[in-house]
Amino acid sequence: MHYVPSVDRIVWLIQTNQPTDAKGNPNGPNALRIAWAKPSDVVANFKTAWVWVHLRSSFLGYGNDWLDFPDLSTSSGFLYASVDDVTRGGLVVARISFADLAKPGGSSITVEWTDPANGQEAYASHLVKTPAAPCTGAGHVSTSKLRVVSWADSSNQYSWNDFEHNSYSTSDYTSKAPDGQYWFAPKPKGDAIIGAVRKPFLGLVPPGGTPPPNELWFAWDAGRDSTFEQPYIRIVKVDESTRTGIGLHDIWNDAYTFAYPALAANQVTSEVAVSLMWGGGGSYMNHAAGFPLDFVVWITTASDVTFTADPTTITPAGSCPDASGGAVAGRCTRSGDYLSVRRVGSTAGLFGTLAYEPRLVDPAKSTDCLTAPGCRLDVRYVEFGRPGDTSTGDGEGPRIH
Repeated sequence: MHYVPSVDRIVWLIQTNQPTDAKGNPNGPNALRIAWAKPSDVVANFKTAWVWVHLRSSFLGYGNDWLDFPDLSTSSGFLYASVDDVTRGGLVVARISFADLAKPGGSSITVEWTDPANGQEAYASHLVKTPAAPCTGAGHVSTSKLRVVSWADSSNQYSWNDFEHNSYSTSDYTSKAPDGQYWFAPKPKGDAIIGAVRKPFLGLVPPGGTPPPNELWFAWDAGRDSTFEQPYIRIVKVDESTRTGIGLHDIWNDAYTFAYPALAANQVTSEVAVSLMWGGGGSYMNHAAGFPLDFVVWITTASDVTFTADPTTITPAGSCPDASGGAVAGRCTRSGDYLSVRRVGSTAGLFGTLAYEPRLVDPAKSTDCLTAPGCRLDVRYVEFGRPGDTSTGDGEGPRIH
C-alpha cells in the first residue's frame, strides 16, 4: 500500500500467482494488479472505488516469466512499481504518471518500463522511498562497488554511476536459534538492497554557506566475516546530487544477527527510521524498530520457536531454501523476505510497519512446528516514533504501539 498526497490516491499492489493446468503445472503468466482509489471513495463503497491495471509478464514482453518481490515508490510526478523477473534474473521498473492515476476508470493510460537484462545488478532490490525526483535505486557491481541508477520524470532513459566503498562478505548468513534451527537465508541474493530512502537536508544554513547535500541511504544484509561475528546490516550513505558515497553505517552486534532492513524518513526533522528482524546467538527471530543513529532498536515481538515446515509440502519443489547451510536436514526453516515501513498518514514523525512472530500453540505438548499442535504465526501492526510524535510520549525514547 502507498498513499500519493498530490493526487489523493491510495495505491494497492497485489501479486498474483500463475494459472495452472489440471496437473498443477504453470501454463500462463502471473501479474501485478496495481489498483488505486480516493480514500473517500473507499470509505463510501469499497467494492466500486478501485481502478486498476494488470502488469502481466506477457504484457511486458517476457512471456510466462515469473514476476516476484514487488514494491512501490513515487517521484514528484510518477508512481513506480519494481519487480523481479526471476526467469531472467533482473529488476523491472514500471511507471504510471500521477495524471493517469487521476483519470476515471475505463480511460487509457501509459505504462513505461525497463528491460530486466539491464537490471541484473539491482535484482531483488527496492527503490528509494520518500517522494523525490528522479526515481532512484541501486545495485551491487561487486562487494566493494555500488551502482546508483536514476530515472528522471522528464526522460525516457535512465542514468547511473558507480563508486567504491568498504567491502563486505556474502559467504555466510546462517543464524542459529535456541531450538537448534536456523531462520535466516536471504534470497534470491543475500545483499539485495531492500532498504532505501531519501534523507532531505532540512536545517538552517549560515549566510553565504553551502547547504549540506540531500542523502540517499541504501541498506542490505551482509554476511559474517573476520570482523563481524554475526550477519549484519550495512547502510551506505550517498550524496544525492553527485550520487557518490559519503559514509557508512552498520547495524551489528557480535551476539546476534540483524537482517531485513526497511527505511523511511521523517519529513520535518529528516530523521531516518528502521524496521528490521534480529535473532540468533541464544535468541529466536524477532522484530524491532527504531532509529539507526540511536544505536539501539526496540523489540516488538516475542517468538518462542523457529518456523519450520516439511520441505515435501512446499510448492514448487525447492522453493524453500536450506537456512542452515547444511547443518539441518529435512526441514524448511527459512523465515522472512523483507519488511516495509511507511510514514503514517500526514503525521511526519510517526511510522507504521508490520511485524511477525512464530509462537508455539501449546509449549507443554510441542516445542516444534512439525509436531502437533505445532505453531502459529502472529502478525502485528506497529506504529512508532519519537515521544513528541505520539499522544503518549513520556520523553524516554521512541514510543511503540
